[in-house]
Amino acid sequence: MKIQVKTLPENTTKEYNISKPATVEKLFKQIKLKPDAVIALRKNQPVPLTSMLQENDKITVIKIASGG
Repeated sequence: MKIQVKTLPENTTKEYNISKPATVEKLFKQIKLKPDAVIALRKNQPVPLTSMLQENDKITVIKIASGG
């Protein structure tokens, strides 16, 4: 199934094909993102890693920066 992913702060959008059933965590593994370094949003609402994805979902991924 196709999932559209917008990555911030880069403001890039890519489409990925992922096999069903798919969770946010599975998507992160496929696109090589560390779950503890990003936040996923669907319709401007945070979604947990265990959330199931649907065909043509639009997910925004915000990369989190931390440090001193």
